[in-house]
Amino acid sequence: METHVFRVVTMHCDDCAALIDETLMALPGVTSAHATTRTREILVTLDPRLAGQDAVAAAITELGFRLKPSAPDPSPAGAVGRQVSDAAWAALAPLLRERTRRRGRTRDHRELFEGIAYKHRAGVRWREVPPEFGPWQTLYARWARWHADGTWARLATAARQQADLTDELSWLTSADRPPEH
Repeated sequence: METHVFRVVTMHCDDCAALIDETLMALPGVTSAHATTRTREILVTLDPRLAGQDAVAAAITELGFRLKPSAPDPSPAGAVGRQVSDAAWAALAPLLRERTRRRGRTRDHRELFEGIAYKHRAGVRWREVPPEFGPWQTLYARWARWHADGTWARLATAARQQADLTDELSWLTSADRPPEH
């Protein structure tokens, strides 16, 4: 079994999520599908022998929904891929507060978390984080806010308590220092 996350740009209500769930569960090989309007993500578990990511993506787009392109896979050319596995994200996402709209565009928690993970794993300065993760100022501001309100401490505690994720998220506990540029 494989678990995949699909991001849907145009999913805006619970009825949309229910329609997507129902359609995907009818596909052969899909064992679970859970669409969430809050994050606009669909978590799909499937048997790769019976169904693939392309079949799931096609079913979603046939319903009239538009998928957000996923981050590119890591390659020698320098493209940046996922920093945090879907399993790790599934364990950490519930610890994050609901996004509130401040000024400008509201950014997805996962997109920003991936950028923060890149910064700490690669050991680069905030300004050196690739733009695929969003503006470095936004990444820094979100990390500083999460640090100040105790969210980062909750994430670090959860990472230490999840035995199967300890190695993957070891950077998270070392990033638990006061904010600095």
